[in-house]
Amino acid sequence: MNSAKNIFKTIILLCLLTAPASSSALDDSNTLTLSLQDAMARASQNNVQVLLALEKIKAAKGQSLQSASSLLPQVSGYLLQERLSRNLAASGMAGTSTDLILGPYNHFEARAQLVQTIFDLSAIDSARAAHVNVRKTQLQETLAKQQAAWQAAIAYLNLLQAQASLRG
Repeated sequence: MNSAKNIFKTIILLCLLTAPASSSALDDSNTLTLSLQDAMARASQNNVQVLLALEKIKAAKGQSLQSASSLLPQVSGYLLQERLSRNLAASGMAGTSTDLILGPYNHFEARAQLVQTIFDLSAIDSARAAHVNVRKTQLQETLAKQQAAWQAAIAYLNLLQAQASLRG
């Protein structure tokens, strides 16, 4: 299955590389001359596997930040402001009706909480594993670029060989 994909990619690349050269309707200003280095550079930048590897790197970095967040202090806050009136008669106090109503008055409350875990071995291990995963995905991206460049080089050389055999 994988070799069939490689053959298909090679055929597509050969068609793309030979199309401008074989078209007689194009003049020299529209013809694309492509060197081996250009073909390898374009393949390593535009290959689907390379683009997928770049997205995996972004995802791994996000997971790494998320796992490292458990090692950071956790801060939370609470704010409350309200305007109150209290009826003391409802609480069972005796007196005249005007003396038993307090307010209106303002009530403001602010709370902050800071929590820091001193030592959490599982969180440390999780953060380390996430960092290793980022490095692994970066290496996979490098490998994907190299493989795409080599496939382009092989297709380019096959094209040169086919052109040479056509000439004579």
